[in-house]
Amino acid sequence: MHKYRLALTSSILIILVSLISFWKINQIFFQQDEWLGLGGAIYRQETFGTLGSIAQVFNFQNKNESTRFLPFTSIANYLVYTNLGLNTAAYGLLALAVATICALLINSIVYKLTNSHLISTMTSVLWVTNNLAYQAFTWIATMMPSLLAVLFFLLGLHFLLVYKEKKKNRFYVMSTIFVVLSLFSKESGVFYL
Repeated sequence: MHKYRLALTSSILIILVSLISFWKINQIFFQQDEWLGLGGAIYRQETFGTLGSIAQVFNFQNKNESTRFLPFTSIANYLVYTNLGLNTAAYGLLALAVATICALLINSIVYKLTNSHLISTMTSVLWVTNNLAYQAFTWIATMMPSLLAVLFFLLGLHFLLVYKEKKKNRFYVMSTIFVVLSLFSKESGVFYL
């Protein structure tokens, strides 16, 4: 019972620190990159429809586009831009939710590695409050690729550790799938290999 109380306390502390750290995230605003993304989503929707827009991810217009093949981010950006539109507060809340989930995953992973709630909680709190991560949460144009790459990598690492504990192949397969999704979200996913 004590172990579960510590885990719950750790999770609540991480959620509170996330909320306090990004209390005003609903006040983020669009910059030039977001307008380009929104314009692209509107153009693709009007020209190709929903399925055609998603298919455009795989339709390279010139040789330079093939060097940045991020299909999962392109699809996610399209769906997010289409559904959230100009509601900047919704983008902020989405970033806060994904960042909090990432922090909770870090907590779980570090706990599995160290068996210490103190170390895992402090690691997660430091990750949430780190200034280097701030722009990934608050800049809408980088939010989807950065947070998705981290989220999928953390899920991959989590399932790899579960595989190590339980020795069931499905966890290894899930780990591999999430690492590949991380690679298809942002190029930096290659460093997670």
